Amino acid sequence: MAEQRQRLIIGPDRVACDDGAGPRTCLQVRRTETEPWELFYDQIEGFDPQEGTTYVIVVGVEEIDDPPIDGSSLGYRLIEVE
Repeated sequence: MAEQRQRLIIGPDRVACDDGAGPRTCLQVRRTETEPWELFYDQIEGFDPQEGTTYVIVVGVEEIDDPPIDGSSLGYRLIEVE
């Protein structure tokens, strides 16, 4: 699958979450201003958000060949901060 682009709104704070491997903190994301926040368990390559700042970013999303058993089948990389 070719890389797809997505626009994400990143919330200002990380929140407690549990991805099955144990407790940690996750980003909150949404795709539009009106939809509810969702937990985002993956990492975004090249993106190091600062606590307390809301971001609007564009990411490239690509399927990972042979992902780890406990990992995501999608890889995310930062393309642009709007």
